[in-house]
This record gives sequence, C-alpha cells and structure tokens, in this order.
Amino acid sequence: IAGRVYLRSSYELKYAKWLDKNNIKWIQNTKSFPYKFENVNRKYYPDFYLIYDDCYIEVKGFKTRQDVAKWEYFPFKIKVIYKKDIDEILQ
Repeated sequence: IAGRVYLRSSYELKYAKWLDKNNIKWIQNTKSFPYKFENVNRKYYPDFYLIYDDCYIEVKGFKTRQDVAKWEYFPFKIKVIYKKDIDEILQ
C-alpha cells in the first residue's frame, strides 16, 4: 500500500504486512519532531502514519526513558505497539 519503503526491524515488516492485508492506508513516516532528552535537543521519527486514522504508530521492543521523553513532546496522536502486541495481532 505504501509503495517501496525501508523498514528497520522484522516487527515493523510484520506490522506493515498486517496493515496491507487489512487494507489500512499507511505511509512510512519521514517527518521529524523535536524533543528534548537529557538537556539535548533531538529529533524523533515515528515509524508509520495511518492516513485515515490521522495517527502515528511507533513499533517498539520495549520502553526506555528516552522513548517517554519523545512521546511527552509529541504534538499529535500516537499509538505505541510493542512486539508482544504484534504477535497477538497476527494470531
């Protein structure tokens, strides 16, 4: 659905295939969003953007303190999907 994309993990690939199988319109996110962690300005790139849901998706193995900082600064709707969630979705 999203055309040719570069995914950074096997779980992102599994989730992308699930989105396609369920005809959910998505794109790979390329926009950066500023956040601050440990007093340093940084950029955050969520993994996916669901077009009709107007929602960003982040696929994570586990949550870190830096992740929490990213999400606290994030100005839009975001859903975090952990690897265990993807395994459940695919069953």
